[in-house]
Amino acid sequence: MKKTIKLAILVFVLLVSSAFLLLLVGSFILYHDIADEEEIKLTYWQSIKAIATQNAEGDREIQLKESRLQENHKHISIYYEQDFSDLMPIAKETLDLAMEKTEVLFGRTSPEPIDLLVFQDGEELAEFAEIEGVGGIYSDFDKVLAIHYHNKDLILKRDQLGLSMFQEVVLHEYAHYAFAHKASSEDAYPYWFIEGVAEYAGDVGQGAVLPTFELISFNQLTTYEHWHETRYTVGTDNYAQSHYAINFLIDKYGEKAVSKIMDSVNETKDFEQSLQSITGLTLDEFESAFVTSYEKIKLK
Repeated sequence: MKKTIKLAILVFVLLVSSAFLLLLVGSFILYHDIADEEEIKLTYWQSIKAIATQNAEGDREIQLKESRLQENHKHISIYYEQDFSDLMPIAKETLDLAMEKTEVLFGRTSPEPIDLLVFQDGEELAEFAEIEGVGGIYSDFDKVLAIHYHNKDLILKRDQLGLSMFQEVVLHEYAHYAFAHKASSEDAYPYWFIEGVAEYAGDVGQGAVLPTFELISFNQLTTYEHWHETRYTVGTDNYAQSHYAINFLIDKYGEKAVSKIMDSVNETKDFEQSLQSITGLTLDEFESAFVTSYEKIKLK
């Protein structure tokens, strides 16, 4: 009897060990495939760490962190240069505001650790992000927020324009983190919805830009490729349009509409089905109602 029990335990341990090994190897291959797509070079041990922490730090990110001061604020590790030290109290206030605003939008969730890289040099941020002309980015793969700041004196004086420009970037990028944390998969959402929610969260009272731009069909704002193609289309503004679209959604269906839609999408994996379930409108009908609303605003 004792031999039978020992044999059963041995078989169980072997099965568990084999399953763990297969999971480890499979995760390692998956992370390398994703890293290759993102052009991030990971060593073997970096890949193992990425699997364990769900945070894939590339060499460039590690170098930037090592060259900066570091301070923690709740679940956020902030990496910054000496010049930014005076702005840390305002940065922490803004991060607290970001947490409050996203809790209203998405509901309460358990935060996971993320890094915030602060850049004084906009070109250095562009090089890190590999995107020109950005004020900030969020990478869910790397679990990192990155922002560029300027007009330090105006921010310190709490000048309305200077402070709002700084806060809007932080709030917008933090909203991307919170959105990704709530969504079971961001691939289920059109890009106008993702960016519109971030723009809405980033509004600190300035409101969306004046409605002087022409609208783009939602069909052309669905994927990242669409978004990139339309970003610089003359006479349009995909960020502002998406902001107005989320304003319309919330004005008509309440601030909980975003969370309700996302909760539904987490189950259905279908944005259009979930939008219709919460609003009673198909995507085409929602877009038509939004266009009518926007045109009225534009005429005022």
